[in-house]
Amino acid sequence: MRLLSGILAGQSFSSKLTGDSSLQKRPMKRVIGPLREMGADIRARDDNFAPLEIRGSKLKAIDYKMPMASAQVKSAVLLAGLFADGVTSVTEPARTRDHTELALEEFGASIEKDGRTIRIHGLANRQWQTSLANPSTSREICLPPSFFIAAASLFSGSTC
Repeated sequence: MRLLSGILAGQSFSSKLTGDSSLQKRPMKRVIGPLREMGADIRARDDNFAPLEIRGSKLKAIDYKMPMASAQVKSAVLLAGLFADGVTSVTEPARTRDHTELALEEFGASIEKDGRTIRIHGLANRQWQTSLANPSTSREICLPPSFFIAAASLFSGSTC
């Protein structure tokens, strides 16, 4: 939900994200704050919990210094940065998982790393969009079987 919030914040439509009772207990303020700094219109129960109502809008780049290490928050801001004008940077207090940056780089997004600061170039630099849309630069992705087992488990009656 946190990562998807970053993507949806920069779209031209509205979305509502909800989840089971467990997901609705997880704090989302850590993601909501920086996304709002970028210009996102996000509403949440008690301003912190799902369901989240996200009215997509034009985003602006920010320099975000994370108060606590969180790969999900970092990823949400970087994903939102794809849809922002300018260069969005995220500085971590400690290194976190870098799966999102690696995937974005692999698909042609312009990512820069300098110590614990990661920068992503947004819409002003449309080169990454051209790369993503070009079949000659497509990528083959091999997902481990566990991904499909987890996905199948979401549907009642599925067997693995």
